[in-house]
Amino acid sequence: MCKEKMSLAYITNYLAEREKLFEVRIEVNSTCNLRCEHCYIPNHDNIGLSYDKIINLLYQLRKIGVYDLSFTGGEIFCRKDIFSIIKKARQMGFNVTLFSNITLLDENSIKELRELFINKISCTVFSLDESINDQIMGIEGSLKKIIQNIELLIAYGINVEIKTVLMKKILIVIKIYRNFVKKEKSIIYCQQLLRKRMMAINQI
Repeated sequence: MCKEKMSLAYITNYLAEREKLFEVRIEVNSTCNLRCEHCYIPNHDNIGLSYDKIINLLYQLRKIGVYDLSFTGGEIFCRKDIFSIIKKARQMGFNVTLFSNITLLDENSIKELRELFINKISCTVFSLDESINDQIMGIEGSLKKIIQNIELLIAYGINVEIKTVLMKKILIVIKIYRNFVKKEKSIIYCQQLLRKRMMAINQI
C-alpha cells in the first residue's frame, strides 16, 4: 500500500465517508482544582464514571474500531486512577490525547507519562502576564506552575499543545504569546469564545 493510503488523514477520511466512528472524547470528571472565569461547567463535583465502567467503555469503543481517544474534564489529574486509565487505553492500542491544565503534574508524574507514549497533552495559557492569567484561572501562581510543567513535558519528549481563549483582556499580549509558543516548539490552538467556533493556528 502506498504511503498516501497509510496516512492518518487518508484513514480518517476513509472512515468518515463510511460513517465509521474513529475518534472519541471522554469527559472523565468535572472536578477541578481551578476556577477559570469562563468555564462552561456549572458544578465541579462530579467525580465521573467508575474505573470499571470507563474500562468497559474502552473495550466497546475498541471493538467498533475507535482509534483516537481523548480524555478531558474538569481536570483529569484530579482522578487518582487516571494513570491506570491512560495505561489501559494505551495497552488496548488507542492513540491517547490528554486535555489538562497541567498544574497538578510534577516531574515524577511527567516521567510516568513519558513511559505511556501518549499522542500529546493539551493545556491552556491565557496570558504570559501572571496577574491576568492567574486572575482568569482563579489561583495565584498557576502560570508559574504551567510554564514549569510545559518545559518539563517538552524536556521529556512529550508533545505539547498550548491553547488560549481569545478574550479582550489578552489580545494585547498575543504577539508575546506567539513568540513563547515558538520558543517552546509547541503549537498554538485558539478558541474564540464569543463565536463558539474553533480555529487552529499553526502560523500567526
